[in-house]
Amino acid sequence: MKRTTAVINFSTILMISALLGVGNSIAFANGGIIDLYMTKTTTNYDSEEVEQALNQGKDLAKEVCENGTVMLKNDGVLPLKNDSLKVNIFGWGGCDNGFMYQGGGSSEGGYSADKISFYDAFRKNGYEINEDLATAYNNLNYRREGAPDQNQHSTYYRTYEPGESFYTDALMNKAKEFSDTAIMVFSRRATEGDDLPKVNYDENGNADASRRYLSLSKKEEIMVRKVTENFSKVICIFNTPSPMEMGFVDYPKINAALFIGYPGYYGTPALAEILKGDINPSGHMVDTCAYDLRSAPSYVNVGPDATHVYEGRGGRYTDYAEDIYVGYRWYETADAEGYYDNYSLDIYGKDRYGYDAVVQYPFGYGLSYTTFSWTLDSVTKADGSSVNNKAKITADDVLTYHVWVENTGDVAGKDVVQLYYTAPYTKGGIEKSAVNLIDFKKTTLLEPGKGQMLDLIVKVSDMASYDTYDKNLNGFMGYELDGGEYTLSLRSDSHTVVKDGKFDKELAYEYHIDPTKIENDTTTGHKVENRFTTYTNPVSGASSTIYEPQAKYAISIDGHDASEDYNQGIVYLTREDFKKTFPTLTETRYMGKNMFNNVFVVHDPFINDEDQMPTIGSTETHLTLNDVKGLDYDDPKWNDLLDQLTPFEMGDLSAGGGFGTQAIPSINKPKCTDSDGGTGFTSSVATGDGGHAVKYPAANVLASTFDWKEAYQWGHAIGEEGKALNIQGWYAPGCNVHRSPLGGRNFEYFSEDGLLAGTFVAYTVKGCTENGVYAYMKHFAGNDSDEGRNGQFKWMTEQSLREIWAKPGEIATKVGNANAMMVSVDRIGSVRATGSYALLTSLLRDEWGFKGSAITDYYQGGNVNDCDEQIRAGCDLCLMPGGSYKSFNDYSSATSVIALRNATHNILFTYIDTISRTEKSTGIDLSSKTGSRSEEVNSGTWWRTLLYTIDGVVGAGLLAWGVLTVIFTWVKKHN
Repeated sequence: MKRTTAVINFSTILMISALLGVGNSIAFANGGIIDLYMTKTTTNYDSEEVEQALNQGKDLAKEVCENGTVMLKNDGVLPLKNDSLKVNIFGWGGCDNGFMYQGGGSSEGGYSADKISFYDAFRKNGYEINEDLATAYNNLNYRREGAPDQNQHSTYYRTYEPGESFYTDALMNKAKEFSDTAIMVFSRRATEGDDLPKVNYDENGNADASRRYLSLSKKEEIMVRKVTENFSKVICIFNTPSPMEMGFVDYPKINAALFIGYPGYYGTPALAEILKGDINPSGHMVDTCAYDLRSAPSYVNVGPDATHVYEGRGGRYTDYAEDIYVGYRWYETADAEGYYDNYSLDIYGKDRYGYDAVVQYPFGYGLSYTTFSWTLDSVTKADGSSVNNKAKITADDVLTYHVWVENTGDVAGKDVVQLYYTAPYTKGGIEKSAVNLIDFKKTTLLEPGKGQMLDLIVKVSDMASYDTYDKNLNGFMGYELDGGEYTLSLRSDSHTVVKDGKFDKELAYEYHIDPTKIENDTTTGHKVENRFTTYTNPVSGASSTIYEPQAKYAISIDGHDASEDYNQGIVYLTREDFKKTFPTLTETRYMGKNMFNNVFVVHDPFINDEDQMPTIGSTETHLTLNDVKGLDYDDPKWNDLLDQLTPFEMGDLSAGGGFGTQAIPSINKPKCTDSDGGTGFTSSVATGDGGHAVKYPAANVLASTFDWKEAYQWGHAIGEEGKALNIQGWYAPGCNVHRSPLGGRNFEYFSEDGLLAGTFVAYTVKGCTENGVYAYMKHFAGNDSDEGRNGQFKWMTEQSLREIWAKPGEIATKVGNANAMMVSVDRIGSVRATGSYALLTSLLRDEWGFKGSAITDYYQGGNVNDCDEQIRAGCDLCLMPGGSYKSFNDYSSATSVIALRNATHNILFTYIDTISRTEKSTGIDLSSKTGSRSEEVNSGTWWRTLLYTIDGVVGAGLLAWGVLTVIFTWVKKHN
């Protein structure tokens, strides 16, 4: 054998060995997720239990769209008469390839064989659609492509619509002959991992910087022109994740417009029924609709161009420079301050001035086919005594507004009553919105001439503002009611005060409140104080300091610091001078050595030398998890149970939280399965069910119902599916806020308003946990925009955190009794959210009284997550497929073992508390269900044995090949 042959043989052997090594490394590095993919369930999807759960869910999905579709305009063309049920549907967004049912990312996917298309919704509800036109749109060679990545925006966010040549004389003449009714559909895509772009991309990916993604594209303008020129009845449908810039809807030749959002797989028939009057629309907008998105102060700091990278050493950051002035809080306060006094807008020959030139549809706006009259019957305190206008009230009072709502129209319908408060403001004082939602109620279906008494509740202390910096110089930092006159007004939306149907006067009432400091949480009684801000007022001397034991150095959440090494220099919008402080695009900042070494990187875990090692592996008791079912979180019996566990058992449980929690056989803790999906179970990687679950309407569609009972039913329906599909946990609902219409995951979150969002989160969670599924509301906190996420610095004031960004989590904890939370993948100021003791222990658990477990978003390590850090801060569980006790570095210190013990307690409590609540609510003993998931799953680790076998066979073959090569080379040489 020639020497060159031997060299070739050994080179080939080395190359194959290297490839095998790389393949093994990749496989085993991702072994946990592969295990989940390969795991197959034996759940019988044809069972009566599964069929019943799914059918109930589908019915609810349609009901949500019936009550959540918002009618924005109607000049009388709706409802369509029977002779108008022949319709032309224009717009690629309405065709089978273009309609948007759901958002992308963790909400995407699911069983879609029986989804109801936009076209089919009309076909199946008594309409005749122009099939030739539908076929023409379906035959267009457009497909939604690309991935949610900033480098693929020009592909992922294309707005597909045919040009002028599509609208031939033959097509348009035939359409006019078919019907004088035209429906135009406008669709937009959105996804996890991105915020929406600020430019418009055509079907070829060419950018048009003159218009925004949420503006009409040039070719959509052609469609609008062609349709309005040729049809007498024109209806616009917005199938978008957020409100578009809809100024064109004011065009007189557009007769009606409705916002349907993402209706899921089963919600489209609701629109067909609404348009012909079988259903009366009763949805209201959960976001403000501005003529120009740039009018919002958040605009410059949201989207692809607003997430910056620190020069020097990397790391992304975003400034929430708009402070508390989010959504309607900005527009209504700017109006109150005269900011828009000189604004004017000429739209289709009609002049608009001031606020009306800026806001097209206010928050809470929605039309009906009928009319309603409101009468304030009385205002009472908790003891039943009446409260008159101009009365003096106190922080301890709870007021009830008794409002009589009567249907004064000709058809049955539902109405929404909204109650807002206005607090006294002093320039330079505590930042305050001029208008704040404090309660809302929706009627049942009222027949003409019938009415209903609605009770709206005002907890006076809820009108307090959070004073981070002691701006009123009273030596206090925290929640307080400034002394003065407070106004409560009944409104049909955030801008329109309703007149009393009996006395024809505005339903606005004024009360006097003396200055009041609210030092303790009104629910838990725990002390309330600055937890994220280091600051001393130079006049009053009031002072606060961050306590973040896991951080080597913690910068104030607002980015202000005495040292230039850390100071971010952010100017926040203030009511004192809106024009001077209106945010501009943040300039790139520099991260120096000190900020990198002391703030950015992960440090050695904190150890408290005074901690004492707890009992571990005790055999004195032999309790099981069932022995603590129904017991309070602080019951001493929990300590006995936890004493039995070893650190490695606790480490496996805490680190191994990838799409479920691990079994602990010693205490009969079963393996549980958790599914992702912001609008229903979607994670087939976890459930092995191929997505056999209902795809519900988007969260903002649900919130548009303004009916918390719909949220509870949704949570309860998720519980029914969970029991049928053997799923115990759900990574949802979303507890973030619509910071901007550009938010990439607005379809997973409920509203721009924290109270509305929090109410829907709370009752969704309550419905789930009372029916067998624990719900990890996500992503706490400040994960309100998705661009540049994963360890991003989020700079904001503590006031805005408490009043806006964290408010849904607070309400869900106190009202929904939430027992599970997913933590943001970003930072809260300078501190990793998963490693923030201030966020997860001081605020969430101590101040608000949260009892349960907190989990990471998908675990990433590096400078994003750290197991040892997070358990000390209060984040108990790693969403890390394949995670184990080996993920922790410290088992020797008492501090670490205590933290693991606390994490284990929280995880176990979430599981058994949900079972206990369900049994109390439904009367069904779930003990027999314990462990059923692990028994009904075929293990997904079989691939490991197969890979080991392949490694062995290939390795033996390579070894034999090498030996033979040596032998033949030696023989050849010696011959």
